[in-house]
Amino acid sequence: MAPASMRVSGGPTSDVVPPATDPTMSTPTPPPAIQLTAIDASPILPVDPALAPALRPATVLVHEWTDYWAACPGATALTINGRPAPPLPGGAFRVRFENRLGRAVLQAHADTGPVGPPLHVEVISRKFATAADYVSFTDTLLSDLFERSLRLPFDLGAPTARTVTEARQPPTPLFVMHFLSACGTPLEAALRMILRAPHHDVERQDTWLDAARVFEADADTLLDIATAPHRWERAPRPDLPVARRLGGHVPRDIRQPVTEVTHDTPENRFTRAFLETLVRAADVLPGCPWWPRVPEQRQRAIAGVGRACRRALAHPVLAGAGRLARFPAASRVLTRREGYRELHDLWRRFHTARRPVFAALAEAIDLRDSALLYEVWAFYALAEAVGEALGEAPVLTARITDAHGLACRAQARFGPHGTLTYNQTTPTYSTPLRPDFLWEGAGGARVAFDAKFRLGNFGAITTTPPAGAPASRARDAAVDPAADPWPDHAATIPDAAGDAPDAWLDRVVDDDGQRYPAIGGMHHYRDAMGLAAALAVYPGRRDAFYAHGTGRRDVRTLADILEGRFQGVGALGMTPRPAAPAARHAPADAAAASGPAAR
Repeated sequence: MAPASMRVSGGPTSDVVPPATDPTMSTPTPPPAIQLTAIDASPILPVDPALAPALRPATVLVHEWTDYWAACPGATALTINGRPAPPLPGGAFRVRFENRLGRAVLQAHADTGPVGPPLHVEVISRKFATAADYVSFTDTLLSDLFERSLRLPFDLGAPTARTVTEARQPPTPLFVMHFLSACGTPLEAALRMILRAPHHDVERQDTWLDAARVFEADADTLLDIATAPHRWERAPRPDLPVARRLGGHVPRDIRQPVTEVTHDTPENRFTRAFLETLVRAADVLPGCPWWPRVPEQRQRAIAGVGRACRRALAHPVLAGAGRLARFPAASRVLTRREGYRELHDLWRRFHTARRPVFAALAEAIDLRDSALLYEVWAFYALAEAVGEALGEAPVLTARITDAHGLACRAQARFGPHGTLTYNQTTPTYSTPLRPDFLWEGAGGARVAFDAKFRLGNFGAITTTPPAGAPASRARDAAVDPAADPWPDHAATIPDAAGDAPDAWLDRVVDDDGQRYPAIGGMHHYRDAMGLAAALAVYPGRRDAFYAHGTGRRDVRTLADILEGRFQGVGALGMTPRPAAPAARHAPADAAAASGPAAR
């Protein structure tokens, strides 16, 4: 077993032999390192070299719900992901992670600034038998999330108001991926219309031409000649009509108005600036750590949009346009002319819908925050499950709700049936509540769903439900239990009457073998918000519904719950599953035709 205490540092390591040094010179003092110690016998494990690429830059593994203390010479404070850690006597600091899996950064501080390099740790759950199981679960969760987002892309709509305030935050790579996926086709169509009939201006300016090149003359031209004798010269032939009038002289050059067609207009400058922004944003995507998990079909589509933008920028119309100094807000071309109108609408979407679900999701992927990743995955999975139950394909939208583009309402709309909203705050008679997902049916039924990332012990689990357990839904029964990489918790068998506690569900829903903390929270939502039902969504394959007034298990379908035919609380099992190798990169239309994946 690894020791419970180890001196670990976040600095890079190297196998390179240092060059020989002068013994008369003093050896530089290495920077102080953070020493992390477990208070109990919990091991602090170094990252396995085989898992290092997946867990980089973490160097050690720690467990959640475990107390550690950290010390660093000369440190007066310690931050964990930027937040201060509580101090302990003797100059140490308490480190504890609760309901938080993934990467964490510990940094020691003194009055003069940071002390030594940061320490990157990976927080894992004891319910994973090995760290490899944890990495496998996270990879599958991300892969399934990207697959579902490909089937259900966000409709990144923009406000109808003309005035737009640009969000101050830069677009996250995840938002860029969704934007180019959802808006690539209309973007390419707009560019084709613009380059086929580009907007241009006609410039009129005066220039001085040799008399032999003059092509028109009017009264102003004659007046210029007569009043500028300094521009005359001796005529080569005195019999010329002009020479006879000017005493043997002719004008050396004559001012002529010249008209030129130019494409260097504010509208074309705007087009060029927007395309350059998209190209720069798209170039960042291949370097993101989650990019290899994006389906190849989506990668190719995004690459195609990037090539279309580069071709348009190389076209003489846009290549000759100057730099945009000021947005042409008063231009009617951007709001009325074909191509420019569509591009302007896409620009508004890009600059006002930058941060729907994607900013928090990007941080969750970077930190491998399994709880938040599961929450976002559950939104997609629940949207597909609701669409299957109601026979209505969902349309995902993200709408801005404030003037600065910092908040949004992510929704899945199901035609005339209702709407599923992500993180909507609802007022109550005391304090506002915000379940993860709120269903509002057209018939008035309101149901709360709350994602609970709780797992059974991966080292002692079975896949067979106990005798007398309620039947799973048809789509769960169609899944081969032997192929399930993360089966549910081991079960206790209820008696013949079926009145025994559902321990096989309880231990999945809650760490302590009781359902009250998780399902009890559903009572809180249902009673305070006046809902028909409230359900916990957890990583499992079995459901449990407890009818109001009876307290007994009830067998219900998701359609019953959504349409208000069930009153009560319960739990809904939803587990990410790896895509089949042959179907992982299937075309989008084939994936849509096959329906949602089995939960």
